[in-house]
Amino acid sequence: MRKRYRIILIYAVTGILSIVVSILYSVSIPTVYTAEMVLIDENTEMDVVIGTSHLREWLREKDSWDVGINDIEIYAKQIDTREFTVEMSHVHVPGYDMEYLEYVKRFHRYPWWHMREYDSDDEEALSRISKCIRYRVVAAKQSLTLQVVDPDPVVSAMMVDSVSSHLQQFIASKRLLVVRQRHENLTEILNDARNSLLQHQKLYTAYNDTHYRSRKEIEKTRLETLKRNANVAYRVYSSIHQQYLREKLLLERHFMPFYTIKKASVPSKPSNPQYVINLFSFLVSTLLLTTLVVLFLFVDNRGWPVQYGNIFSPWAITLLVWGGMLVALYFEADQLYPLTNQFYICLAIWLVVFCSSSFATFNLLPRHAKSVRKYMVTEPFNSLVFNFFFVISIAITPLYLYSILKIVSQFGSEEIISNIRLLAVHGNENYGFLGYSYALNQALLIMVLWLYPRIPFWKLFTVYCMAFMNAFAIMEKGMLFFIVIITLFVLYEKRLVKIRSLVLAMGAIVLLFFILNLTRATAESGYAEETTLLDFFVMYVLSPPVAFGTLSQDISLQPGSHTFLFVYRLLNKLGFGDFLVNEKTQEFVFVPISTNVYTIFQPFFEDFKYKGIAFFALVYGFLSGWMYRLYQNGNVAGRAVYTYLIYVLVLQFYQDNLILNAILFIQLVFYVLMVHQQFLGVHYGSKNPK
Repeated sequence: MRKRYRIILIYAVTGILSIVVSILYSVSIPTVYTAEMVLIDENTEMDVVIGTSHLREWLREKDSWDVGINDIEIYAKQIDTREFTVEMSHVHVPGYDMEYLEYVKRFHRYPWWHMREYDSDDEEALSRISKCIRYRVVAAKQSLTLQVVDPDPVVSAMMVDSVSSHLQQFIASKRLLVVRQRHENLTEILNDARNSLLQHQKLYTAYNDTHYRSRKEIEKTRLETLKRNANVAYRVYSSIHQQYLREKLLLERHFMPFYTIKKASVPSKPSNPQYVINLFSFLVSTLLLTTLVVLFLFVDNRGWPVQYGNIFSPWAITLLVWGGMLVALYFEADQLYPLTNQFYICLAIWLVVFCSSSFATFNLLPRHAKSVRKYMVTEPFNSLVFNFFFVISIAITPLYLYSILKIVSQFGSEEIISNIRLLAVHGNENYGFLGYSYALNQALLIMVLWLYPRIPFWKLFTVYCMAFMNAFAIMEKGMLFFIVIITLFVLYEKRLVKIRSLVLAMGAIVLLFFILNLTRATAESGYAEETTLLDFFVMYVLSPPVAFGTLSQDISLQPGSHTFLFVYRLLNKLGFGDFLVNEKTQEFVFVPISTNVYTIFQPFFEDFKYKGIAFFALVYGFLSGWMYRLYQNGNVAGRAVYTYLIYVLVLQFYQDNLILNAILFIQLVFYVLMVHQQFLGVHYGSKNPK
């Protein structure tokens, strides 16, 4: 009892300290306001169509037509230049009667722990100005979000307008310069065409005057040739003249590179410090670290040797995945752009924090003498609850697939595979109760694999069929990866396959998915793309780390807008607000191949930068180390949850499948606990081994 009171006291003291430290940290951060403006590119809507054909105008509406300087990403990159920063530093700040550079030096401050000021260094002030001006480009929508962070909300709003104005002027002047150059070139071409037309008309007129009554075939042929040449010269001149008139009108037109779809306003609430986010981060981090300390102090693990786990331990999987990734990237360096320092820094933070926290959690938690490898027939299992979920799966999974096929069949049966994928990615359909089949079938598949042969083979086969139905219903590789990975893991842990078989199976899986990819490409485009197995491997396995280097921190005023999608979606459904819910499907980038996956780091880095990588590495490490200990202790519910985490950890090079899919994970844990009737916990004071 005294030990319990000590543990409670430790948690209470560290919890209070974390709250105090969080408040002191938040108070020490200078209060700043963020004004925001959203612009949309106007590169085609107000164009002049004179002198263009229908085909040319149709092509103008396509993405490939907008090239060169007429690209919103090119516009935004001007903000990163030193010349633009220097120009903004000379903007006059009305309320303070000084230039923005001087204003930044006098009124912008670092937190106290930085131990430095701006007053003595113009370069430092320019660096601060560059960091205060933030932007985000959404290439798919051709939109540009501008923000300026400043201690004064009025100055923040004024500077956003100034940034927009200067960017407008810069782009307009560049586009006007291009149009003027085209106009000058067309003027010369038009003069040459006019001279050519006059020359051909003169030759035709002179010959026609002297030979129009001639009956000789050679003279008639000569006359027809001269007439045809004159007509061709006229058509060329007419076409060039139309283009000349178009460029002349463009030259006289007032250029507006952007339209403002959200005007800047004076912010009423500060954007920083974020008290709730800071408090949550400090509390969770303190809770996890305090738990490790409590385990070290109060759990009697004396006499137990340090355990390093096997190939499927969390730290082993992580090191193997990223080690294999770096080796493969080294040999295929010529296929992709080079990795950035941003990726290397995040990877180093992730490996150190994740591996150390998962290893420490696993070894500090209480141990049991009975190993999980003794698959006892007496393990907790409620067949009535399992059969209940099994019947529900058989009932709703075919209905879920049918509802999707019913929708896509309305668009014809020729491209049904591509339409299913488009509906899964871009559709907003709500399937209600049928949507629970995905997590339910994942949970059932994990449980039947471990419980077989206590579960009849026909039930095992049926659950596999339901899982494949789910995979076909959304036409994605994720469910197929899940089926294959957990099957291999369970077979290996049951001593039915060896490491060599795992390697051969993984090679066969890559080949299988390559064939499926060619099949889907044929269904979508009508022909098979000329893609080799190496191209497929580079595209789906090696491109995410390279694509991660193209990401920047999100400037959304909604904290954690990419990480906590399920929270904001839940708040919207409960009517607590109208929050932005980003799509899990990301935009495509070229590295130089096209890809839209950015490794497990993507949501954490976009929302919280490097500190987000460290925080979620700690969360991942604690959770995986905890579940791995339960698995090794013989906790069958923990074993099932850890099996799902195997899938998450193996695909961490690809994307996050835990935080972004938190709702599915919670559902899976619920199904597992209901079937096994077992709590995910360990007790203190486990017996020493004999």
